[in-house]
Amino acid sequence: MNAASLSMERYLTDIDRIREHVAQREKVTLLAHSWGAIPALLYAMERPERLTAIVLVAPVEPGSRFREQTDENQLARRDSADLAAIDSIRGTPEFAAREAEAISQVFFHVFRGTFADAGVADSLLRLSLHERTASQGQLVATLLMTPLQGLDFWDRLGEIEVPVLIVHGAQDPIPMEMVEAMDEALPDSRLIRVDGSGHFPFIERPAPFWEGVREFLRQRPREGS
Repeated sequence: MNAASLSMERYLTDIDRIREHVAQREKVTLLAHSWGAIPALLYAMERPERLTAIVLVAPVEPGSRFREQTDENQLARRDSADLAAIDSIRGTPEFAAREAEAISQVFFHVFRGTFADAGVADSLLRLSLHERTASQGQLVATLLMTPLQGLDFWDRLGEIEVPVLIVHGAQDPIPMEMVEAMDEALPDSRLIRVDGSGHFPFIERPAPFWEGVREFLRQRPREGS
């Protein structure tokens, strides 16, 4: 893998390629989850003429104002059983060999702690990484986070002109105060709080999640209309 090929500008170019070759539209609505909120917001700043709207689901922070609170929430949500399971898996030869099943199980126990109800994760969360993803996953995760080092564009959110919907679980380790501040900073934004949900509202509370998204999209003009 060429580490130099992963940059924020590359991510924006990838969005353009998806828009051109998959959606085949001049303008699209972007739906981004978690870390994906960062390139989505930057895309809206740099290429607003190519967007109809943005839907941000459980977005990470575009800076570090709430980092300490987020870290505290994540620490408090970690279950001892999940931590023990992760340690156990990491000690296996399968994990050392980066086998897909072992890596998938580690990610399962990491994500399980971000659910409002761990039982929902046990019932509905299914992870099955591709062998290539598993073998390079740790490197990819590191490279994905590298462009975020020192990145802070809170003060630029006011430049975003396209409508934005933020959907956030009330029990997400990413604090509600952060998305409320984001909602306030964006000129044309709506925030939906999903009670009984953590970081994956589309899994944990799919009915209110999709109801909110569909209502938001119904208010947007269709491409070409």
